[in-house]
Amino acid sequence: MGYKDFYLSTDELINHLKPLISSFDEPIKVKYTGFLAVASVTVYELAIKDVFVNFAKKKNGAFGSYVEHAFKKINGRIRINNLTDYAKQFGIKYSNKFKKNIDKEDLIIIKLRRGYDLKNSYDNLLQCRHDFVHKNQVQLTFDNVVDYYIVGKTVIDCLYKAMQR
Repeated sequence: MGYKDFYLSTDELINHLKPLISSFDEPIKVKYTGFLAVASVTVYELAIKDVFVNFAKKKNGAFGSYVEHAFKKINGRIRINNLTDYAKQFGIKYSNKFKKNIDKEDLIIIKLRRGYDLKNSYDNLLQCRHDFVHKNQVQLTFDNVVDYYIVGKTVIDCLYKAMQR
């Protein structure tokens, strides 16, 4: 299973809800938006763990097992600065590659998707998930969550590319 396979369940959820969401009353829309934010961040967490564990397993089986155990507890700590710190634990070159990849992709996304940037889109989605889970509040629209989720996948792509030897 590759890290992108984790996206399938959330992608299917979006495809199912997108044509229906406009017919829901506002309180129901808000709940589905929050649920989608939770599902989105959950698959990000799974994909990120997969990237690090597979990287470590390629180096050494025992190291892979250690990383797998250590990364069971990263839930919720997947902001870009967290990912940079995690990559640095494998060597400064990996965190530098990750930062370079993020900066490059951020410029591309800003040019292609006016009004979005990679770092803020990713962080806004993580914050939306946090606010929904801990405060039962949603500050984003359903369409924002969908757009930020799509843009945010690029963060994990950047991490994956950085963690290649």
